[in-house]
Amino acid sequence: MIMRRCIVIAALMAATAFCATHRLERAKTHYLAGVDLAGRMDRVGAAAEFGAARSEAAKITGPDRAGAQAWLVKAQAEVELGSFEEARKSFVAARAAGAEFKDGWERVALLLGLASVYREMDLAPEAASFCESAMKEAKKLDPALFETACARWVDLTLGLSVGSLDQKSRARILDGLENKVRSLADDSPTSGTLHYLLSQIEMHKEQYEEGWKQAVLARELGLPNDELLRDNDASLIFCYRRLIENGRQEFEARQSAWTKRWSWSDPTRPAWMEK
Repeated sequence: MIMRRCIVIAALMAATAFCATHRLERAKTHYLAGVDLAGRMDRVGAAAEFGAARSEAAKITGPDRAGAQAWLVKAQAEVELGSFEEARKSFVAARAAGAEFKDGWERVALLLGLASVYREMDLAPEAASFCESAMKEAKKLDPALFETACARWVDLTLGLSVGSLDQKSRARILDGLENKVRSLADDSPTSGTLHYLLSQIEMHKEQYEEGWKQAVLARELGLPNDELLRDNDASLIFCYRRLIENGRQEFEARQSAWTKRWSWSDPTRPAWMEK
């Protein structure tokens, strides 16, 4: 009887281990599918896959090795979904369970989570400060995480520049922001996101030629999702129209050349507008 019970218990443990391993592989598969879809700018599909990865991983989190890996997959999926406070907790649990990864992920998730909370409380200066700190930490960890932090920091800082500031104060904020982001873009010349952010800053400075150039470069280098692509296209078209209004007719030929390359129906109508 005792021997039979031992055999049954061993079989159950083996089945449980197999089930956990199978779920972990499914979670990883969903996560990698999300990364692939994000790279192909399918934001909705990517979010669904990241959500599925988080759900599968959450079922097998625990103190053992498989559980540690599950915590890590869950944390990475939560970062992609923008659930930074939950990601921080998952990273902490993953490290406690024995997962090995670079120091700093927990802190970046914490800082971005705090930024989201402060933004909801209409405390934009503090939120921008948290994002800037997260950006500095993330640069040492992961390019995509770094770009996420940078984009949030720029967005919040641009918001500060359009408040009730005098012209001199506004110019100082925008000049400082431009210098910082341009330096980051020089360090990461293939980042379409950083050039997109530069285009946004140049638009706020009413430097439409430079804004147009940066938007073109961002499109050529590639952007991580449809939302940024469409916003970048809108910025590019806005700058183009302002240049034409200001008598810069030479941009008609330049815009037409890019229109042909990108298969737009006309200089102010991107292909995605046709869908």
